[in-house]
Amino acid sequence: MTGKALELEGVGRRGDDRWLLHDVTVRAERGEIVHIAGPSGSGKTTLLRLLARLDEAQSGEVRILGRSITEWPVRELRRTVGLVPQEPFLLPGTVEDNLRSAERWAPTPRARSRTELEAALAVCGLEGAWLDRVGDVLSRGERQRVALARTLLMEPSILVLDEPTSALDPMQARQLGASLLGWARERQATLVQTSHRFEEIRRLGGSLWVLVEGELVETGSVPDVLDAPRTRAAQVFFSEPEPEPTP
Repeated sequence: MTGKALELEGVGRRGDDRWLLHDVTVRAERGEIVHIAGPSGSGKTTLLRLLARLDEAQSGEVRILGRSITEWPVRELRRTVGLVPQEPFLLPGTVEDNLRSAERWAPTPRARSRTELEAALAVCGLEGAWLDRVGDVLSRGERQRVALARTLLMEPSILVLDEPTSALDPMQARQLGASLLGWARERQATLVQTSHRFEEIRRLGGSLWVLVEGELVETGSVPDVLDAPRTRAAQVFFSEPEPEPTP
């Protein structure tokens, strides 16, 4: 599968008193792994929300699979671009109830077997026994992984994740990263994720975009950007200590 998965051309979005993103132009190929890094408040989450059209660009254009995002029917876009936020929302009921809520959003809606639900949980580092657990008693990290499994069942072409390992310990983060990389490669899906873990970014490879104060200051392969950032803004960012994971 070839071609552009997503394209941003001169994209901007303002907050109350500043640009959250300003004049961002960047592209990702189908099947590419993309990491987005930058200081807190640099526009990373805003960019992800624009890709899923949860926010609207106020300037420029966003294209998904070669088609302007404004031309996509909402339902089709939601199953093509699967977004999992840092603070995911789970429906009332069990983990199985939550996973089955994705059935109607898949390209071919159908009832999934428990084996298929268990396989989605396994990608996210959870065992099949979790299907019977109640969603509202789970920790943040557990909710993130259940929401991720739910999104995988929708079979998105572009998987968009906001700090998917922020509530996990280093071993869990490594396991989840490896599983997601395998999932994306098997399906030739594009994976876009924000991350503050430089070691994780290096291990997974792919491309790295650096945002600082709403500006895209650096793009390139992971080793090139991490080892030899060209811009002063990126150099300053990478010279600072990595933030501690959020419990």
